[in-house]
Amino acid sequence: MGAAVGQSLPVAVGVLISPLPIVAVVLMVVSRRAKADAAAFLAGRSGRRGRTTP
Repeated sequence: MGAAVGQSLPVAVGVLISPLPIVAVVLMVVSRRAKADAAAFLAGRSGRRGRTTP
């Protein structure tokens, strides 16, 4: 049981810290314009990496 908790803990922390990008990715996958939406999301996320403020 301890091994299962240890393996799932990093995923749980990731979801706790940043749920909005995960929700956005799920919505993009099921949309009609999945490729265009994914490209826009990726461009927006990579553009924000250089800034220090959210």
